[in-house]
Amino acid sequence: MPPTEDLAAKIDQATEAGEQFAKLYYETYDKKRHVLHKLYLDTATMVWNGNGLSGLDNIQKYLEGLPVSEHRMESLDCQPLSDWTYYGMVSGPSGQDTDETVNSRILQLGTFDHNDERKMPILFQDKVSGGQFSIIVKTYGTVKYQNRKPKTFHQNFMLTSQNNLWKVVSDSFRFQD
Repeated sequence: MPPTEDLAAKIDQATEAGEQFAKLYYETYDKKRHVLHKLYLDTATMVWNGNGLSGLDNIQKYLEGLPVSEHRMESLDCQPLSDWTYYGMVSGPSGQDTDETVNSRILQLGTFDHNDERKMPILFQDKVSGGQFSIIVKTYGTVKYQNRKPKTFHQNFMLTSQNNLWKVVSDSFRFQD
């Protein structure tokens, strides 16, 4: 099924925002790390090579403790997160369920059968970003830390729009050994 115009516009927006964000992120990380925290939400989470961090202050303190770096991004992928998430299927007598009983009887995940009137898809609004437009940014590249050999890495960001600025909700960094 081809994307709708709305979805195509969100994909374009995610791509443009992701490219701009990644460029800004790695430039800030390498040259002005002391202000990198401005790109994160106060409630952001990060996993850096298996080290879990939560909260802006903890993330900033951890990142500032790393050696001087030079990142080279080699590839980037961006995609929007849907405002609604398909959760599963509910079956039951058609027309007899209230929203409460439907939501309490999620029986299976699977493909929606349009021919079965007794089954209906259940959608839940994205709770992670509070319903804001959010995107996933995936990067791949190399990083050279002071006096060390370059290492390959991949990093994933979940970004959400807050006051017309993209902020990191979640960040996951991993070396490719």
